[in-house]
Amino acid sequence: EYTLVDDGSTDNSREVITSYLKNDSRLRLISQPNRGVAAARNLGFEASSKESKFLLFLDADDVLEQDMLKVFADYLETHPAVGLARSEYRFIDAEGRFIVRSESKGRYVPEGLWVKELPSDWPETPFVSVFNLCAIIPSISLVRRSIFEQTPGFDESFGHHHEDIDLFFHVALKTKIHYVPQTLVRRRFHPGQNTADSPRFREFARQQQK
Repeated sequence: EYTLVDDGSTDNSREVITSYLKNDSRLRLISQPNRGVAAARNLGFEASSKESKFLLFLDADDVLEQDMLKVFADYLETHPAVGLARSEYRFIDAEGRFIVRSESKGRYVPEGLWVKELPSDWPETPFVSVFNLCAIIPSISLVRRSIFEQTPGFDESFGHHHEDIDLFFHVALKTKIHYVPQTLVRRRFHPGQNTADSPRFREFARQQQK
């Protein structure tokens, strides 16, 4: 199923989505006044089928590769102790063209007096790596519903940046997180998005980290 949350949009998003609803019964549209991404995700979860086994919180501007859901569902089915699987991603611009953008995504763990980066063929991602911001984001992650139900959900007191990190801390304390070294998502980067780099956003991000 695909539950789309209209978080108080002011463009024609609702009309575009509505045009698809009559063609696919798996689609559902729900709306709320603009309350932010954490509230939108929580509302989407509440509206989802209680029979669903897995959850994916897909940001509106990101794109899944065609086999993403199958790869992750198969992985979690064959690794019952794992509660969340995450993949790699590539950046695209506003028009969907691939772009190169520097970003630290390493999974680091203590070693002696320093740290080391976990190799790509080592799937388990311990809490300490999550705590060191190893670039887990909602669009690249499939989580078991049973695990998400054990967390408080997305903390709506956070603004858009570290609301997902807070959620993944809760997940990492409940279950195993595994890294799947496949590029399964196209993550969009464009100047108009909420997380676009700017002095205002950097200051807000520092407040969220604190």
